[in-house]
Amino acid sequence: LYLTSPIFKLEDAIRQIASGNLSVRVGKIIGNRKDGIAQLAHGFDTMAERIESLLVSQRNLLRDISHELRSPLARLNVALELCRKQSDPETGKTLDRISRESEKLNELIGQILTMNRVDSGIAGLEMTVFSLALLVREVVDDADFEARTCARSVVITACDECTIKGDRQLLQSAVENVVRNAVLHTAEGTQVEVSLLSEPGESASSV
Repeated sequence: LYLTSPIFKLEDAIRQIASGNLSVRVGKIIGNRKDGIAQLAHGFDTMAERIESLLVSQRNLLRDISHELRSPLARLNVALELCRKQSDPETGKTLDRISRESEKLNELIGQILTMNRVDSGIAGLEMTVFSLALLVREVVDDADFEARTCARSVVITACDECTIKGDRQLLQSAVENVVRNAVLHTAEGTQVEVSLLSEPGESASSV
């Protein structure tokens, strides 16, 4: 027991670290031993402290960067409104597009903050039931607008009406990443085809 008990405690601490509990330490549990097991416990605690410190620093950095990005974004929106008052109808359409992209950037910043809070155990995902078809159409419309600037296009070949339960913003970001990657790797003068097909009998809670 003198030899195996601290080993079992170290094993339990390792499982806790793997499950996300970075505050676990084994030095005090091991006691005042002076052997190799004590050295192993000390090395484990040093490693755990370093990992926890690095992850906390990373989360703080993401939080600070996200907050700092929102300040110039707010000023950009003010400048857009000023330009809108002095613009003609044709220029107004371009400003509307810039405004929508600004809103999406703001949403992305919010997603970073949300994921940071979720990763820290502070908040959960915002689960709602929404139209997946509408989300795909919005993504394709935006992706096609971007693709046409580089002699490409994005079209929907099929889009079944269906609903899904999940975090809409995060799912939209995931779909956008897939479509944008497709645009990036397709040849000029060609198009990216997007299709959404739902299986019969699926419900919003099981999709």
